[in-house]
Amino acid sequence: MLHRLPFRAMGGEMLVVMEGANSAPSIIDEIPVWFEGWEQTLSRFRPNSELSLLNQTFDQPVEVSDTLWDVFQYSLSAEIITNGLVTPTVLDAMLEAGYDQSFDNLPRYQNKNESSNFNSNASAFTRSLG
Repeated sequence: MLHRLPFRAMGGEMLVVMEGANSAPSIIDEIPVWFEGWEQTLSRFRPNSELSLLNQTFDQPVEVSDTLWDVFQYSLSAEIITNGLVTPTVLDAMLEAGYDQSFDNLPRYQNKNESSNFNSNASAFTRSLG
């Protein structure tokens, strides 16, 4: 049986689909919590996120969490692999291009029902957790 858990995270609609017996696997309820933790660490649209605080501290070394460090290291690898197409150091350019607020604050996303249907354009991936 497939179990579904829709939730909002990172400015978008998320959908967890897991296979299980009659009841949903207990891990399904943990997934939104994981996303909340990642968002609190990595969001530049939360003034008190770890990334936002780091972006405000440019004149001294700052100790960062394993999550932030790992994501930064992966993004540096992506920069090398893509010959600079993907790079983590473009905050000023993103702000200049107008990407200065969360998707949640853009008119298209305001007042949207949180339990809206996911459309066929949504991307999906699967991963075995066992």
